[in-house]
Amino acid sequence: MRKKIIMVGGSKGGVGKSTVCVALVDYLSVIRDERVYLIESDTSNPDVGRTYLRSVDGVQRMPGAAFDLDDAEGWINLINAAEQNSDHHLVVNSAARNGKGVAAYIDLLANSLRDLKHEVVTFWVINRERDGLELCKKYMEMLPFGVLHVVCNGYFGDLDEFLLYEGSKLKIAVEEQGKSLYFHKLTDIVYDVIRNNNIAIADAIEDKERFKMGSRTVLNMWRERYIKMFDEVMG
Repeated sequence: MRKKIIMVGGSKGGVGKSTVCVALVDYLSVIRDERVYLIESDTSNPDVGRTYLRSVDGVQRMPGAAFDLDDAEGWINLINAAEQNSDHHLVVNSAARNGKGVAAYIDLLANSLRDLKHEVVTFWVINRERDGLELCKKYMEMLPFGVLHVVCNGYFGDLDEFLLYEGSKLKIAVEEQGKSLYFHKLTDIVYDVIRNNNIAIADAIEDKERFKMGSRTVLNMWRERYIKMFDEVMG
């Protein structure tokens, strides 16, 4: 598989970007045993970084760094990381405001792709509100290269409840180059323990003290669902 720069975004808070990003990191690094370099760009709430970039017994869980993608320096650091980690997928957990930085500095990345070995993929996470669709349209205009997939977050309802997206011109435009995906909700009682304690999914599945059999079963079922989702688009 060709290595990718994978942006997990949505340009607004509260849509579940971090949860999708945590699942993607688990999928790539554990399920597929691929090399991942994680970039945490959410400086106000770096929960993905707290889960995967923190030290465990003095050793960082995986390679990565925190970059502020609101300024040019952050994008330069991202490009440098891609060059120095050409055998890794770069997974970028985007901040809620990421559209601003994309608009200002995406040309830096566009002009570097000729020399990088990576291709660009975006997972755009949405709830059922209109502004997420409008922000996605603007993002696609700013980023005319690469592939974008829209992820309907099941936390906000079943797929047939995403009526604004299902009946939109945006969906048609997305599916001309990417896919529309559905990310199943994890039961709150399990999700809350994982999120509040910044536990990696693979660790949660092995943690029989905090996660009893019923919780581990739910977690494994959720994992199988997002494995199928990512398998659709990751080759």
